Amino acid sequence: MDVLVALASRAPEPVSRAELLDTVWAGAVVTDGVISRCISLLRDSVGDDRVGPRFIETLSKKGYRLVPPVSFAGERGTGGASTGRTPPTGDGRDRRAPFVICRPPRRDPLPTA
Repeated sequence: MDVLVALASRAPEPVSRAELLDTVWAGAVVTDGVISRCISLLRDSVGDDRVGPRFIETLSKKGYRLVPPVSFAGERGTGGASTGRTPPTGDGRDRRAPFVICRPPRRDPLPTA
């Protein structure tokens, strides 16, 4: 979930693998394979795939990004406020349906227990 929240907090901008390691696993010793596995599990859970991404896109040499617009439920007392950022589509697919995260982005690093 923390990987998804990290992606959502920057949507639609890409988040590099190094940023994900720093944000989600701050101070922990993990390999790049952990990120790949987490992204794969997230894609599986939402029925997405790498070839035709609808939710999580891999950007070569840049990282990962969430494709649909993102809002956080409960922000600004409105039950969810859109970030106002819409990713470019370029392929004719409708990506206007928002992706709603039901908690605000984490501001502090996760504890490493």
